Amino acid sequence: MISLADKLLQDRPEVLKELSSRIDCMVVDEFQDTNPQQFSLLWRLKQAGVPALVVGDLKQAIMGFQGADPRLLSALIDQNKTHASPLSENWRSQPALMHIINKLGPGLFGDAYGVLEPKADDSALSPLEIIEYEKRPKKDYHSVRAAWVGERVRDILDDASVQVIDRKTKELRGIQGRDLAILCQTHKALEQYAQVLRAQGRKVRLEEAGWFESRPVQLAFYALSYVANPGDRHSELYMATTELGSATLEEGIRQLIEQGGIRDSVLDSLDTVREGDVTRNVYAMVADTLTALSFYDVVSHWPDATQARASLLRLQSEAEEFMTSNREARSSGGFYGDGLPSFLAWLSVKVTGKEKNHKPTPRVQDEDTIELVTWHASKGREWPIVIVGEMDRKIEPRLPDLGLGFDGFSDLGTLLDRASIEYSPTFAAPEATESFATGLQAEAELEARRLLYVALTRAREKLIIEWPSYALSGKGITPLGILKSACEIELSGRQLKVGEEIIEVEHFLGAQELPGDLELSESASSSGLSSIGRRAIIPGLDELITTPDGVSPSSLEKVASEAPDAQVLNYAPALEIEAKYAGAEFGTLVHRFFEMGNTPESIRQRLAETARAEGLTSELVDNLLKRVECFDNWLIDQYSPSSIHRELPIIALTDEGSVMNGLIDVVLETEDGCWVIDHKSDQIEDSLAAFNGYQAQLAAYKDALEKSGKRVLGTAIHWIRNGELVMQRT
Repeated sequence: MISLADKLLQDRPEVLKELSSRIDCMVVDEFQDTNPQQFSLLWRLKQAGVPALVVGDLKQAIMGFQGADPRLLSALIDQNKTHASPLSENWRSQPALMHIINKLGPGLFGDAYGVLEPKADDSALSPLEIIEYEKRPKKDYHSVRAAWVGERVRDILDDASVQVIDRKTKELRGIQGRDLAILCQTHKALEQYAQVLRAQGRKVRLEEAGWFESRPVQLAFYALSYVANPGDRHSELYMATTELGSATLEEGIRQLIEQGGIRDSVLDSLDTVREGDVTRNVYAMVADTLTALSFYDVVSHWPDATQARASLLRLQSEAEEFMTSNREARSSGGFYGDGLPSFLAWLSVKVTGKEKNHKPTPRVQDEDTIELVTWHASKGREWPIVIVGEMDRKIEPRLPDLGLGFDGFSDLGTLLDRASIEYSPTFAAPEATESFATGLQAEAELEARRLLYVALTRAREKLIIEWPSYALSGKGITPLGILKSACEIELSGRQLKVGEEIIEVEHFLGAQELPGDLELSESASSSGLSSIGRRAIIPGLDELITTPDGVSPSSLEKVASEAPDAQVLNYAPALEIEAKYAGAEFGTLVHRFFEMGNTPESIRQRLAETARAEGLTSELVDNLLKRVECFDNWLIDQYSPSSIHRELPIIALTDEGSVMNGLIDVVLETEDGCWVIDHKSDQIEDSLAAFNGYQAQLAAYKDALEKSGKRVLGTAIHWIRNGELVMQRT
């Protein structure tokens, strides 16, 4: 087997040469999560002479379910021991807690564990607390534990003397809900914890599945489907008969049969969007559709208003991601073009990926909210206080199992050539399944140790462990069982014996049943009242002025403002382009020509072939290639740039507090400063007048660059058809 990217570099040496010439050094973080195909691609670049720095931790190699293979990093270390530098310091956990982790590490990983010197500040909090459950609750044992944990959390948060070290200021401050996290192995367990804690009056944050199927997203999806294709009768009927429309199902079907279409105000609003500016991109189409439906106002009256609003914001961010994603990569997945139909098809497939369909968190930050996170998802994160649950979940291989086998790792350059597929099935007969599971048990236990290590090392100041001691006498291997056997741990009240050392811990005995006054119901998670929108403000106000979470420079409102000192510079004759070549898709294709810059001829020709396949004449393609060369030569002759950046990504915070991100077509750097240039493929008559309408967009680009430390000399619009640049010095 071989990856497509690896095959491309193998079959087209000029691509490998060009790519390696553009990369000064590869820096790869989280290398333990690399899969064999990624490794092979990186190895080919390394063999081409690109220096590489890799950072990884085999103790945190827990992404095997996504195809990651930690054996690759292990082999790399073994073959390059003189160049491997083990980490020797820890800047996260307070010294007293780090001492405990260092006592557990050798038991979990043997000689592979290197003791880490703590560098974090001392904390006044006791480093370790044990919540022991001597007997398993007869029923609802996750809920029983969650109820006791909730009471313990209440005591911690209500104690005015409890202070934590603020991560940013490094100063002591009072404890807040956001300083605590509860970790469980499964999402199902976390859902029960969330239900109980909400019933106890606590705010919790838990990523829940079902974003795409949620009501606001489904309504928006079918509205966009109708805008993309008014002949889509299902979308037409759907929109007219929902809460946004006014027709009954019977009336809608009758109109379709008798009149061939439905008359409804919601469809009239969507028709207005469909008949608008044909040059709009997908992001603008989504925004216009939501605006036409007054959808943010509509969902503000829903009981789950904050979640609905967050879901709609994610839909808009998905549209932006679609626009900025690699077009060739989308095409290889069967999604051609940049229009609304392609976006909707792309989105429908994307959400089927693992963890791609989670609902977004309703708020960016809430100081009172406790986070509920799986052990896997906690990787790379940290909190002052962490509670680790599900220590009694049995460790077993997941069958069926599909993986790669290798005959050895001596030659890392031919790894994929020597790979074989290893499949372990599951059967109806338990004894047959067990024979396959036995062969995978050792690897499952090794990954469980790594996962346990990740969970136990998320705390900065205090670690609280649920300790179901009854599980130690049961059958099967559990995380708690690994601590007992591998780390030689014994718990006796407030004393925890680790090897020969006795550590004093806080100790509590957990309850065996739910409190009698605890009401668990679906309504516990919502007050039934909207927390945003018109119902959340003082009666009498006519309008709620809000600041969007994110904005794109290209989506800023076009307000014409004269630029008296702007210059019109001509660098080439006007291009004769037929009127049929217009709109967003044509503009995107033209932009791709100007993204090339100093690209090898073979790649230029491949782009030319793609353009012809998408309907451009050979003459137009040749003219565009010449125009690109002429434009680049003119820039070099006029400005002698030290560098030319194309499609430069930017992200900045606006003065209003919105996150602005996008791509600048060209940033021309000179010794004195830089110029911002934006390509436009529009058919215009007066280039200077048209330039004035883009002042807000250009000002946003300029502001973002200046906030990053760049000196901006001026901004410009490149009118591709006219062969002109309108340039304005700042």
